[in-house]
Amino acid sequence: MVRKWLLINLFVICVLGVYGIVLNAQEAGATPEQQPAQAASADDQANMDEMQEIDSSYFYDPTGKRDPFLPLKRGTKKKRADTQIPCPAGCLISEMELQGIVKDSSNNYIAIFSGPDKKSYNMRVGDKFFDGEITSIDIKKVVLKEEVQDPTEIIKFREVIKWLHPTSEQRY
Repeated sequence: MVRKWLLINLFVICVLGVYGIVLNAQEAGATPEQQPAQAASADDQANMDEMQEIDSSYFYDPTGKRDPFLPLKRGTKKKRADTQIPCPAGCLISEMELQGIVKDSSNNYIAIFSGPDKKSYNMRVGDKFFDGEITSIDIKKVVLKEEVQDPTEIIKFREVIKWLHPTSEQRY
């Protein structure tokens, strides 16, 4: 019996408490659903004020720093010297394309190369490129000695063959 009486009293107190909150909210001019929203908006306003104070005191200075959106590894292609030497002495072997081979009046072969500047150059044995030289010219091919730029390689030169009419296996 005492337990039943205690539960009824507790229920009445809860109902009166809720009724008091509703009356209080109506006097303030807000419905019970709006009251928590108003409290939350006041908290949000306080947080926004704090963030504006932080934002106004912070300044990022990017001078001297790299752009984080550029790739770390740049191109590994060989570059020509800063001073532009005209072709063929200023061009890489890989930039030159063999266009033809002719024989002069003294029965020596002359190789005709096309450079990146779209001009043709007549080259003989011993003529130099930026990274090598011509060692021999045959009726079907030109053999070049190219300097190896890799410091881990023991061999400082490699032989490059430019074919006049390369097959699919000879192209690289």
